[in-house]
Order: sequence, then C-alpha cells, then structure tokens
Amino acid sequence: MLPDLSILLSILLGLFALSQSPSGDVDVLRAVAGTAAAVTVVLALTRMAADRAIAAVEAQDAEALVRAGRMTGLWPLLGWVTTLQVFGWGDFVVAKVPRAWFLVPHLLVFLPLALMVGAGWMAGRRVEARFVAGAPSAWGAVRRGLRRNGLVLAPLAVLVAVQEAFVSLAALGVPGVKRLLLVHEAFPDVEALLVLAIMVLVGWFAPEMLRRMLRTRPMPAGPARAEIERLCAALGVRYRDLLLWETGGRTLNAMVVGLTGGTRYVVVTDALLDRLPMPEVLAVVAHEAGHARLRHLPAYFALSLAALLFMQSAQEMLLPVLPEGGNLVLALGFLGFFWFGMLGWLSRRFERQADVFGAEHAGALSPDAPPVALVPDRPPVPYGAAAMISALTHVVEHAGTGRSHRHGTIAERTAFLAAYATEAAVRDDHRRRTTRLRWGVRGFVLLALVTTALRLPVGLDRGRAGMRFDEAQSAYEDASDAQRAGRAAEAAAGFARAREGFLATAAVREERPGDLPIEAYATVSLLRVAYLDQRVEEPAAQARAQAGYERVLELARRLGGVRGALASFDARVGLARVALRDADRARGLAAARRRLSEAEAMPAIEADAAIREATLRALRAAIRQFDADAEVAAQARRDLERMSKPARDDLSWRELASDAAADLALPR
Repeated sequence: MLPDLSILLSILLGLFALSQSPSGDVDVLRAVAGTAAAVTVVLALTRMAADRAIAAVEAQDAEALVRAGRMTGLWPLLGWVTTLQVFGWGDFVVAKVPRAWFLVPHLLVFLPLALMVGAGWMAGRRVEARFVAGAPSAWGAVRRGLRRNGLVLAPLAVLVAVQEAFVSLAALGVPGVKRLLLVHEAFPDVEALLVLAIMVLVGWFAPEMLRRMLRTRPMPAGPARAEIERLCAALGVRYRDLLLWETGGRTLNAMVVGLTGGTRYVVVTDALLDRLPMPEVLAVVAHEAGHARLRHLPAYFALSLAALLFMQSAQEMLLPVLPEGGNLVLALGFLGFFWFGMLGWLSRRFERQADVFGAEHAGALSPDAPPVALVPDRPPVPYGAAAMISALTHVVEHAGTGRSHRHGTIAERTAFLAAYATEAAVRDDHRRRTTRLRWGVRGFVLLALVTTALRLPVGLDRGRAGMRFDEAQSAYEDASDAQRAGRAAEAAAGFARAREGFLATAAVREERPGDLPIEAYATVSLLRVAYLDQRVEEPAAQARAQAGYERVLELARRLGGVRGALASFDARVGLARVALRDADRARGLAAARRRLSEAEAMPAIEADAAIREATLRALRAAIRQFDADAEVAAQARRDLERMSKPARDDLSWRELASDAAADLALPR
C-alpha cells in the first residue's frame, strides 16, 4: 500500500502554489484555457501510453512495457507542473477565489490534477483489463488509486480542513478565532503540534480506516484461522481481529497494522491462503508479526515527528539565507527524506529484520520439525527459515522478480536468509547492524529534540515579533476600512493603535539584533510608521517620517534580498513625497527628483511590477505638477486626479490613490 511518489510531489507543489501570492497580474484567459488544454493533452498522452503498454505486452517487450507504464504516471505530473508554472493556474485560484471560502480554493486548484491522475489510473486499468481477468472498472481503478494513497490523502485532508476552517470562522468574525490564526502564523511550532495531534489520531484510527478502504471481512472460522491464532498467541502478538482481504486472487500478502493490541488487525489476502501451504502462510504472518514485535511502526511514527521538527529547525535557520522559494526546497528535502530515507533505505532494513524474525519464529508451532535441505551440497536450514524462504519464492512466482522500493529483491532476501540460517558470522553482523540502526534512530530523534530546544528562544522572539506585526497590520487594515467607510474617529484610533503596534514590533529588534526574520519585521514596521507619519500634514510629523524612511533605508541595506529591495524602494518614494512638502519648494523638488531617480534605478521585482510602475507614474506626476510649463503641470494634475481613484480594490492600490490625492492637494 505504498503511495505514489508523483502524487506526493504533485500535492506538495499544489500546496506551495496556494501559499504564494500571485506573481504579477493574473491572465485569466491564459490560466483557464491553458490549463484546460494541458488537461486535454495529458488525457490523450496517458491513453497513448496505455496503447504502447498493450502493444509491448503483445510483443513480449518487457522494457517497453515498463517505460509505457511509467509514463501513465509521469504525464500527469508533467501536466501539473505545466499548469502551475506555465499557465499560472495556482496564481489564478489564489487571486480570484477568497481563501475564506473554506476548501473551495483547494478543490479548484487540485481539480486539474485530479482529472489528469484519474486519467493515468484509468489508462493503467486499460492495460490490466486487456490481460488480467477480473480487472476493475474505470471508476474502480480510480477508487483503487484513492485507497492506495488514502493513508496520505486522508490525514492531509484533515489537516487542511482544520486550518481552513479557522480561516473561514475568522472571516465570519467568530470571537477569538482571528487571534488563534495570528498565533498559528507567528509560531510555526503550533502547526507542528497540530500535525502531531493529527498523526496520533491517524495512528489510532488508521487500522479501522484501512480495514474499510480494503473492504476486508473477518476471517471465517476454520483451520487457517485457528493456526494463525495459535501462532500470534505463541509470538505474543495481541490483535483486535483477523481479517480476510479479498483481492480476487491478485495480491499475495499479509499485514499486521495498528500501534496497540486494541487497534491492531492481522490481515491476510485470499491469494495467500489459496496459493501457499499453511507453513508458508504462517511464515508470512510471522514476518508481519515481526514488524509489531520489533516496534517498527512506532519507530516510523517517532522518525516522522523528528523529521518534522528537524525540518522546522532547518527552516528557521536556513530560510532567511535561502533564495525566494526556499521553503519549497526544504519541503522537497523533507519529501525526499520521507520517500528515499524512511520508505526506502530504512524500510528495506526493517523488512530484513522482519524476514529474520519470520525465519526464526515461523516454526514456533512445530518446534521439533527437522531442518530442510533447500539446495544440494549446502547445509540444511531450520524449518522456520525454510518456510520463510519458500514463501518468498512463491511471491516471486506470483509477483515477479523486480526490485521493490521498500523491500529489495526477493533474490537478495532469500539469499540473506539462507546465509543467516547457516553462518554465525552473518548472524553476528546482522545483530550489530540492527543495534547500530536502533541507536541511529534514537540519535536522530534526540538530534531533532535538541535542535528544537536550541532554536526555541529565538523562535519565541520571532513569534512575538510576528504576533505584534500581525496585530498591528490587522489594526491598520481595519482602520483603512473604517476610513473608507467615513468613520473618521474610528479610523484615527485604529491608525494610532497600528502605529504603536509597529513600534513595538520594531523594538524586538533591539533584543535580537542581526536575526534576519526579526530584521524584516522591524524594517517593514518602521516603514509603516514612517508612512503613517507622512500622512499627517504637520511639520513635526513630516520630520519624523523623513527620519523613519532614512532609518528604513539603512535597515534595508542590511536586510538585502527581495524584502530589503521592496522596503528600500518604498522608503525612497516616501522620502520623495516628504520632500515635496518642504517649505523651500526648489530644494524640495530637487530632493524629490533625486529620490525618484534612485527609485527608478532600482531593479524591478516581477511580483510587484504593476504597483511599482503605478507608484512611479504617480510620483512623476506629483513632481511635474510644479513644472514651469503650464501645459505640463496641468497634464500632471489630470494624471494625479485620475490616479486618486483606486485602480483595484486592494489596500496597496487604495493607499496609492490616497497618496495621489494628497499630492494633488499640495499648495502651488
């Protein structure tokens, strides 16, 4: 029941797209039409890949079959990347669909992916239906794909639903919810705790979810059930029930799922009972029981939590120095660790441990059975090991000899078991490796806890700065809304609260100088304070604004990157507007032109291109309205009058319109 790596990667890319602001203006036609075209092309390509797979089977070309089979899963991923990166489907959804609409943005953004992945699953089903009796229907193939990925999709859906429910409740004005959101955004470890809680719930309910997804039923009473019950009792494996998984003879496997005896199920497939003799069935069950007795599932659980904490530590330490999109790089690193580390390297070693456990305990019900000679001229192996090796050999006959990402090849596993059963040196080496692995897992968990403890003090200060900034920004936005609605007194009080909040945010920098995230909060906060002072038409306020903007320029140079560039641009524009209010008109115009020239010379940032260009046009018009040429001045005033009406219903554009109106009102 291993999930699809392409699905995991696609979900990660989609969530990242939803978390970003649109990069520039959104071209609706391009996003919708391009995405529809990409989906159509992928549907055709997956069908063509299925046709090639069918032809490869008929021609008995195994390599061509493998290539074609891979493409049915690869085309949806490539199509998905195209819709996000080329056609901007994620930008379109983020820009046009309010996040407060609960899960609607997520459903819309993942709709093209669902269509393309579903087409891939149906294409695989076409190949299966051509050569395998009892293949599922088209919708059955989709349901099977969802079941295969259910243990990843279900908890992820729960996590997203919980988060978006808070966003929707905050938008509805439910008391206290907005502050909870601010806490969540300011303190990332809160999300880690939420993920931990969901992991605990999933770990508790996963066996029941799996039982329902696989459509199992209790194993009927009879000799097979009695023998498995006796083996589990002998091995000390507690369980809730023995289940039969009816696969139509397609799957030869067994599972022991559940963290505790009260939630654990022992699952065997119909093919396992039909095709293997009872000693080999017991060997397979003993292998699965080994996972429970060796506590592999709790180890996966602890490692997942440790990896989450470690990624959070890496994010807080590295994200400030990583380029734009660095959080995606870290998330991809976490996915790589999960897939290639936990579900690859570690899983193969856990499988080897379970193989050894199965070989040592498969004969628990037949302690007096003699050793079995499996290969001429080689020492016989114990009865349990022979049953385990024979069972694995039958799996080869049923499923083929290919390498499994989680298990390795059957040939490697059987060869190791034969050597383990007959050579003391192999057994000693296995024990040493097992001990090292156990301590390695513990060491990684300890490292994650230590790094978490070390970063918490700085993280708490960052969170405090983030909380104060978010509260101040929220007060600023509320005050802006009140001002637009004509509630002057409420707006003035709100702007005053926002100013105090921004100053409190900047004060945190004095406690953690040099910390880039706190530097960023302080820089933007002081920029906001200077802007609020600039809007007060009094000489003392204008002097404070000028000093504030100059301080922002100093901090922006230290901050660097995109955030520093944006703050530096806004500070130069602000200094130009302050200069226009200088009592000495000639001196003020000279200073304003110099600051305008500096702002124009700064490199453009794509995500901010539209508002940047509009800001520069407004500032040029504000300067030209004092031109000696009356016609030039009149045209500039007309431009300012036009720009004093917001081009978009967005806070930044409303501020630009307000600035244009204030510049237009300057005495001439």
